[in-house]
Amino acid sequence: MRFVHGALASSTGASTVPTLYLLEEVIDQSKEGAFRKYINNASAAVLDLKNPEDRHRAEFLAFCQHYQLIKTHGTLFVSDYQGGESLLTDPQIMSSP
Repeated sequence: MRFVHGALASSTGASTVPTLYLLEEVIDQSKEGAFRKYINNASAAVLDLKNPEDRHRAEFLAFCQHYQLIKTHGTLFVSDYQGGESLLTDPQIMSSP
């Protein structure tokens, strides 16, 4: 699993105000299956997923959260895991000073 690739694009035209866009790799539903949430940002608990493969992926992501929290001494972890079977998008970085 990985997060989608992203990039910033800027537009410079006649306007004096520059415009920035966040571009993100498309998650192809025909390859990745239906969009699903594995873990939301309200809780570190795995969501109730009926598909055993989705449940297995969600449990792996919960392990990743736990490991991130340990390695950062309780200050940081990624949450809100969602996307396809192997591509994830729109994570939330949870931090504590």
